Amino acid sequence: MAKTKYPLSYRAEAEVKYPFCYYAEYEDGRSRYISGNSEEECICSIVHYEPKHGKCTYYTGVNDDDYVDGEYVGAENFVYE
Repeated sequence: MAKTKYPLSYRAEAEVKYPFCYYAEYEDGRSRYISGNSEEECICSIVHYEPKHGKCTYYTGVNDDDYVDGEYVGAENFVYE
């Protein structure tokens, strides 16, 4: 088996779809996607990174093929407007 850059557990974790996903930007210019099992968990995670990156300047629920306003709906259930 070929060696990979990341352990298999990391790759498996990256493919997990959580019920909620948010995007946040911070004063230092950093941004990150934050996933969790509830909206409250996501907001708490956003606040958790403030000591390292400065105040959160912007956050929003993710909208893509799997998420609508941060809530997971799955690509097969996504409604295109």
